[in-house]
Amino acid sequence: MTSFGKRLKTLRRACDMTQENLAEAIGVSIQSISKWEGDYNMPDVSMIVPLAKILNVTTDCLLGMDADEEEEKVKLLDRTYEIMLLDPSDESYTVQKMRHCELLKKFVEKYPLDFSMLFRYAEFSADVFDDIKRGLIHLDDGTYNELFTDVERTLKRIINQDKDTERLVKARRTLCDLYAWTDRFDDAENVALELPAMYGIRDFTLMHIATCAGDNVRALSLAEKAVKTRAEALMGSLFYRARQTSVFGNVRKREAIEKFNDLKNFANLYESMYRGSYPECLNGRVGAMQAVEQLANCHFAINEVDAALSCVEEVTSLAEDMFSMVRRNETDQKRLEKCRVIIKTCLVGCYNWLFAEDDNAFTREPRFQKCRERIDALAFE
Repeated sequence: MTSFGKRLKTLRRACDMTQENLAEAIGVSIQSISKWEGDYNMPDVSMIVPLAKILNVTTDCLLGMDADEEEEKVKLLDRTYEIMLLDPSDESYTVQKMRHCELLKKFVEKYPLDFSMLFRYAEFSADVFDDIKRGLIHLDDGTYNELFTDVERTLKRIINQDKDTERLVKARRTLCDLYAWTDRFDDAENVALELPAMYGIRDFTLMHIATCAGDNVRALSLAEKAVKTRAEALMGSLFYRARQTSVFGNVRKREAIEKFNDLKNFANLYESMYRGSYPECLNGRVGAMQAVEQLANCHFAINEVDAALSCVEEVTSLAEDMFSMVRRNETDQKRLEKCRVIIKTCLVGCYNWLFAEDDNAFTREPRFQKCRERIDALAFE
């Protein structure tokens, strides 16, 4: 029977989770996950039910009590990863890949309610059509049509019946890939339009369709749009990750400082993506200001007063640059007012997580007062 650690590792991979993802979801360290997967120790019994829920399996499955099905699944998934690493120039590449498609199909025919494996079968088999498009695999018409029909039917079944919303999105994207790799571009576009627009999911899929169709101009435009949409979402996630680390108190302030620096660096990268194009670059500037404001809070909380005041001075310089940018470019009064509020209140963000009053130990520092004078001198009228 497969060990607990190997089952856990396989199930985690089947859910497209890293050790860090699983550790964060279950509330343990990455080292704990690594030890479990290495069979150095077992999780506490209280962890079994939450683990099974996160991995979308039964506790029997996780513990190996449904041994026959799980043994077979583990072997198939292990073999899937091995085949993904094969060199396409290998003479046996086509045979091995098609043989594995058949084995996956037999498994899902035997266990038709296992949607995770249904998707694995459909995803792996759909990839065959990418190989065909690139000239790496050649199939006769009968085999080609039979495989296409079965993969399409399987993906539609997942889309129509699966309750896992994340897998449903992945199935739609894979169906788009299948249609794009087989030159059914209208079908691919129609399915893509059913994908969520958030986080650039739809644009990224449409980009792949355009690439397969040879429309490189549209593909590049969609790629630019998808990158910026995803970057904006990541910037928001980086802020909340750092902020939630900070709320644990001074014991984790050093870790919070590192994460706010991650946000600052990424915000600067985000702004550079727009190469000064206004108003798109504003989000990066605001993200950088928020990061440095929070850094000021963190440094002052652990008595690093000089570092905290340096952050205040940095926020002031960023605000002055933003003021010049806005005054030079802005014509929309609503956006102008929003920017005015951000600039005029930026120094409050440097201490408002520490002090409720504006008159406090931080704001009485001479360097802070000079920064306040610089901000007050910015006249929007």
